[in-house]
Amino acid sequence: MVEVRHRRNHAAAGLGLVLSSILIGMGASQNLVKISGPDFNVDLLKKFGITLRSSGGFGTDSQTTAILLACAALIALCGLLLLVTRIRYLGLLWRLGGLVGAGLPAVFAYWFWQFIQNPTATLKAPNSSIVDQFVGTLGGLTRGVAWDVTPTTGLYFLSAGVVCGVISLLVPAARKEVPVWTEQNPG
Repeated sequence: MVEVRHRRNHAAAGLGLVLSSILIGMGASQNLVKISGPDFNVDLLKKFGITLRSSGGFGTDSQTTAILLACAALIALCGLLLLVTRIRYLGLLWRLGGLVGAGLPAVFAYWFWQFIQNPTATLKAPNSSIVDQFVGTLGGLTRGVAWDVTPTTGLYFLSAGVVCGVISLLVPAARKEVPVWTEQNPG
């Protein structure tokens, strides 16, 4: 007598999340943007979590980098758990964990892309003397006139990691039919 047992396979999602964590980790450790043009007060950017790296590019400060690396570790853990999951509905738990882990990197990536598109609008907030000073330092110039903000490798890695993670979470679990031979005792 043959009994057919259904088993869900989360290998594709697991591998995708592991790749996502690697890309996010690489992005967090590299420069995210490059600012070229007139000199301005770099210390002002630290108030917004942006710091100047030794290479001359701008990346996240140490606290934000630690948060992104922790998110990458959570995503990697969820991916590895998906690879070994054999219980039917337990994979959903690891997928939700991966989604939570991808949340903050997605917010940071979105914020930096917005910063590149329009730095003064992104940083400007009501009743913020620091922001007004920053905007005043730039002289109210717009992007591309006297100074420019461009994405660097880190932002591309970070964005690719977030996209890879989200796509992986949306990949449906494939169903496998595994034949299990059982002997039935007459009786």
